[in-house]
Amino acid sequence: MAFTLGACAQPDLSTAAPAGAEGVGYAPTTYVEHVEALQRVPVDHELLAYLDLGEGPVVLLVHGVPTSSWAYRKVAAELVTRGYRVIVPDLFGYGASEKATEGAQLDPERQGARLLGLMDALQVEEWVQVVHDAGGPWSFTMLPHAGDRIRGLVLLNTVLFEEGWNPPLKFKEGSGMGRMVLKALSGPHNDRWARLTVGKGTEDRAIRRDEGLVEGYRAPLSDGAAFSVQQFIFRFRTMCDGLPTYHESLRSFAGPIGVVWGMKDDILDGKKQLRQLRALDGLEDLTIRELGNMNHFVQEEAPLEVSAMVVEISTRAGAR
Repeated sequence: MAFTLGACAQPDLSTAAPAGAEGVGYAPTTYVEHVEALQRVPVDHELLAYLDLGEGPVVLLVHGVPTSSWAYRKVAAELVTRGYRVIVPDLFGYGASEKATEGAQLDPERQGARLLGLMDALQVEEWVQVVHDAGGPWSFTMLPHAGDRIRGLVLLNTVLFEEGWNPPLKFKEGSGMGRMVLKALSGPHNDRWARLTVGKGTEDRAIRRDEGLVEGYRAPLSDGAAFSVQQFIFRFRTMCDGLPTYHESLRSFAGPIGVVWGMKDDILDGKKQLRQLRALDGLEDLTIRELGNMNHFVQEEAPLEVSAMVVEISTRAGAR
C-alpha cells in the first residue's frame, strides 16, 4: 500500500538527538562527541568504527555517500528510546573507519561482506536493516549470504534503478576533473561541499543553518573519506551494471520491506524509483510512505517517520 504525507510530525531540527536521548547515553551536539561514542572492531583486517546502543531487537542502520553514521544519530537515539539495540557502522573508507587507498577496496560486494562481517563479529543472529543512498546496493549484495538473518528491510531514498538516479557528478576514473574534485573535497575549503550536500538534500532552512550538523558532514572528508567519495563517483557505471543482480536479491528476500522516501529528492527521483519498485515482481510484503515535503536526507528531516517504519517492519518480521 502507499500514501502520501504532505506534512509529517514536526521533526527535531537541531543537531542534538531527540528529547530524552540523554537517558540512553547518546545525545551528541557535535561531530567530535559522536566520534567519541563510537567503538572499533577489526573486520577483514580493516578497522571499522560503529555505534552500538541500547538493548532489544537489533536494527542495523547503513549510511550512503558522502555521509557516515553521523547522519543516523537522531534515528538511532529515537529507536533506543523505543526499546531497540541499534548498530550504526561507518562503512570502510568513510566516517571514522579505516580509509581506503585503492578503488577496488570499495566495490559494493566487499562493502556488503564487511557489513555481514561486522554482525558476525558482534555475534548478532538476526536484525532489521535500514539503508540509505548507496547503502542500498551495498546491502543488497549481502542479502544472498545473510539468509534469513535479515528479518526486514527499510529503504530510505536509496539507489534502486538507473532511471530516476541523477548523480550530481559523473566522470571517468583518472580524469583531471576527478582529481580536482578530490582536492576540493579534502581541502581546507571543503565546508562549501558539505553545505552544498546538506542544502541540496534538505528542505528546512533551520537544518542548513545548523553549523554543528554541517560539520558532521564535512569533517570526515578532511580525514580521508574524500577518496572514497571520489571513487564512488568514478564507479557510477559499474553500480548501474550491477542493479539487475540487486533486483534479484530483493525479489528473493522473504521478509517485509518498508520504504520512506522524500519526494523532493532531485538525485533519486521518487516517482520514477518507486514506480519501478512497485512493478518489481516478487515483493509481496511492501509498504511505501511518500513524504511529500521532504528531500534526500529523510533521517535528518523526518527521524520520527523513519523510526516508526522501522518499528512497523520489526513488528511484522517478528510476527512471521
